[in-house]
Amino acid sequence: MRGFLCALFASRGKSAGLLILRLFAGGILLPHGIQKIENYNALSHSFPDPIGLGSTLSFILILLTETVGSVFVILGLLTRPAALAVSLGMFVAAFLSSPDGFSSQSSQLPLLLMGVYLSLIFSGAGRYSLDGAIFERTCSRECCRVSQNGKGLL
Repeated sequence: MRGFLCALFASRGKSAGLLILRLFAGGILLPHGIQKIENYNALSHSFPDPIGLGSTLSFILILLTETVGSVFVILGLLTRPAALAVSLGMFVAAFLSSPDGFSSQSSQLPLLLMGVYLSLIFSGAGRYSLDGAIFERTCSRECCRVSQNGKGLL
């Protein structure tokens, strides 16, 4: 029984949790990117320039981050680099672009998403992802090695 629990929660449960996290995080951010695409002409010249790259370039970078980065995270493709890009975008949105500063309600969603995407940087996409299918590796953790032998640590 312990071997089963270890295997379930060490790999499958973790991967299922990461899949849910990726779907929700990407699903929440993607509409923001799509909305920016739909309003490209109106927003590209008036978008804030918090890091000195110019309004249009800043807009294009966040637009790509919110759309391409979200799609990559949802699919689990190059999840860590995509999550890093989104985390940086959310950092800028929360700390540098918020009109009322860090404590305003407008920075709450970027902060929440930054935390979620930071966790994906450290955890990766999990088994149920394109990363998992492309870069499949054997589990090197002690719990997984032991559970493959029929004995678990739990």
